[in-house]
Amino acid sequence: MSAILPALMHTGSTAILWMLTVLVFNVMIKAYRLAQNYGKACHLFDSMESRGVVPDKCTYSSIIQILAGADLPHKAKHYLKKMQEAGLFTDCISYCVLISSVVKIGKLEMA
Repeated sequence: MSAILPALMHTGSTAILWMLTVLVFNVMIKAYRLAQNYGKACHLFDSMESRGVVPDKCTYSSIIQILAGADLPHKAKHYLKKMQEAGLFTDCISYCVLISSVVKIGKLEMA
């Protein structure tokens, strides 16, 4: 399935994409993390709702950790805010990861 999803997204086929669950998206987002393809991870996350799949706490936590680990705390902060707006309560791990990333790049004012 992990090879099929990018191929279907590239060709524009949506027949199978509508049947995907949040679990499949979570796995793919983590696969993009392993490949260090942060842009595709964000694109996949952003495409979820248009495909009828609602991100869960795990999805948000994954994208926040991916971006913070890639020294992109400004992008991670965007998803943390979206997570809060969705009514999903964050745990201290998401905050700690984001704060650590901010400290690492020397942008303490972002914390």
